[in-house]
Amino acid sequence: MVAWTLWKDGKGSDFVEPWLMECCPKAEVLKCLQIALLCVQEDVEERPTMSAVIIVLLATGTVDSIGLPEPRKLAKFAIDRVAQID
Repeated sequence: MVAWTLWKDGKGSDFVEPWLMECCPKAEVLKCLQIALLCVQEDVEERPTMSAVIIVLLATGTVDSIGLPEPRKLAKFAIDRVAQID
């Protein structure tokens, strides 16, 4: 939930380890965060296929130019599941 909130507020880089932001292009790190958030969507139809993930990871350009959809707020089941793991 924290990752999604920060990402939605345009502060996704605050969720990522500082050393990663220093060694990798910010746009690439945020693209990976967006993909991760899409992969945990409640509706299976909203999750990207692995083929789509690979295409997006290999694509150059911004997230907007690639056409990556915006993830929706995480479902309650995902939040409960994370709480169980902790």
